[in-house]
Amino acid sequence: MGQTVSKGIISGRRKIEGHALLQTDVSINGGNSGGALVARSGQLLGIVNAKLVGRGIEGIGFAIPAEQVTEALQLKFID
Repeated sequence: MGQTVSKGIISGRRKIEGHALLQTDVSINGGNSGGALVARSGQLLGIVNAKLVGRGIEGIGFAIPAEQVTEALQLKFID
């Protein structure tokens, strides 16, 4: 069990406390947030950063959209 893969379905775009987030079913456990949310093509979609916790809630996670990450870090990509 060294590595696992989840479906990583993006089920919505949300705005929470003024922050845009991608809602996903990706598995998030303590200590493993910050991982990449990647499309089949290899494109970075976002960075996983939070999950919804509550009674009867499982499998609802959130990721920061990649375009916000690259903008905040002032990254430039060369083709």
